[in-house]
Amino acid sequence: MLNEPLRESVDATSRKRFEVYRTRFLSRPPMAPFRGRFGLILLVILAAALWKAWPLLRPLVVPPDRHVGNLRIADGDSLELDGVRIRLVGIDAPELAQTCALAGVVHPCGREAREHLVHLVAGRAVTCFSTDVDRYDRRLGRCRAGDTDLNREMVRSGWAVAYGDYDRDEAEARAHGRGLWSGDFVWPQEFRREARERRDAGWFERWFAGAR
Repeated sequence: MLNEPLRESVDATSRKRFEVYRTRFLSRPPMAPFRGRFGLILLVILAAALWKAWPLLRPLVVPPDRHVGNLRIADGDSLELDGVRIRLVGIDAPELAQTCALAGVVHPCGREAREHLVHLVAGRAVTCFSTDVDRYDRRLGRCRAGDTDLNREMVRSGWAVAYGDYDRDEAEARAHGRGLWSGDFVWPQEFRREARERRDAGWFERWFAGAR
C-alpha cells in the first residue's frame, strides 16, 4: 500500500499528464486530422461516401415539401397541384402520344396510362411530398390519393415501368402480364430519345434545304 507522500506524488503526476493531453487536444486545429496526403485521401473518401448516400440522407436532412390543391393529370407520371408541376418519382409511363402493341392490337398506351392514373385517383384529394426538382423544373414527388400510393400502383398495374425505384412491383406486373407487359412496347425513355432524334434530323434537313 502506498504511503501518503508517494500517493500525492502519483496523483500530481497523473493530473499533470492529463492537463498536458487536454491542452494538446484543445489546441489542435479542427482540421488537424485531415492534414497531409492521408488527410486528403480521407476527405475524398468521406465526400464520395456522402455523395453516394445523399439520396437516402436528403429526406432526413431536408424536410419534404407538401403539395395539395386543384388537380390536373397531364399523363401517366405527371400531374399538377394548384399549378405546381409534379413528376411521379421512381416511375416512367408512356408518353401521351405513344402507342404500343398490346395483346396483338395497337393501343394508344400513353393515353391509357393517363386514364389509369385518373382511375387510381378516383376523384379523391391528392397529396404529394417532394424534396427535389428535375431539369424541367418539375417537383419530383411521391403522391397518394387516400391510402393509394400512386407511384407504386402505376408500376404494379403495368402502366408504368420502374425508373430508379419499384423494381419488385415491376417484376410482379411483368410476371402477371399486366398493362404494358401484355404485349410489346418501346420503353418511354427510348421513345423520347427517338423522338428527339427525329426532331433534330428534321430541323437539320429544313436548315440544309433552306441554305441551298
